[in-house]
Amino acid sequence: MRKFLPIFLILVTLLCWPISTRARDIQFPEKTLPAFSFVLPDDWSQEPDTSGNLIMFNPARTTGIVIIVAESADPLDKIATEAFGVAKAEAPQSKKPAEISGCKGFTYFSTITNPKGIKLSLETTIVRVSDKYIAAASLLVVTATAREDETAARLVHNGLKLVTE
Repeated sequence: MRKFLPIFLILVTLLCWPISTRARDIQFPEKTLPAFSFVLPDDWSQEPDTSGNLIMFNPARTTGIVIIVAESADPLDKIATEAFGVAKAEAPQSKKPAEISGCKGFTYFSTITNPKGIKLSLETTIVRVSDKYIAAASLLVVTATAREDETAARLVHNGLKLVTE
């Protein structure tokens, strides 16, 4: 009986797990490489935009993740400066080395105020995938976001992988 108790507890936990924690596997872009591969909670929305980004939000829209894979041979700092300018974000206050799936780059830290006047923290990681491609992932968090919402967003963001082959 003791051997089955841990298995039973695991099964009960899985069966009673809240539906909102279920997730789906996503690859973006869907049919080309390089691409991001990640797990997105079922209750999150995902919306591609006209610029080639995939924008994802939690149900409360207090956290979001924006990803893109693009052709660019420009230096990463130049790409970051241009991206922050287009987004009307503050210039990056700091940066630190980062990597996604072995692709090296930087994470840039800033803030942005949306059109409704709500302030968000902005962390954008940009990595060089090859001489031809970069990949970028931005994490946006409303300043007064609940800790569990921010944690869930960071789990998605930190789980991003790059598929290159």
